[in-house]
Amino acid sequence: MLEDCDPTGETPDPPELAKVEQASRAQGPLINARLAAIDSQVNALSQVDMAIRDVLALYDQAVQQAHYQTSVYQTPVVNPSGAALNTPSTAVPPNVSYSAVRN
Repeated sequence: MLEDCDPTGETPDPPELAKVEQASRAQGPLINARLAAIDSQVNALSQVDMAIRDVLALYDQAVQQAHYQTSVYQTPVVNPSGAALNTPSTAVPPNVSYSAVRN
């Protein structure tokens, strides 16, 4: 039907076109309401996405902090009297190269 229409207006439009146009315009409010509902859902999902990202960032921070704390654990050191003392380890372990510790 749209193929039969003349955009220049030299020939009149088919009479059914007015009915189809009126029916399509009547659907405008329904389409707008559905778009508003979809937009609301997208906004809610965006908020959930941001909350999940925040939680994952906190989890990553906690894991990094726990990893740091386990890497700084105290290693036992023997004092001259023979008793073991717990002191923080600041030296590079003998079986690890300095470049591996830096990365």
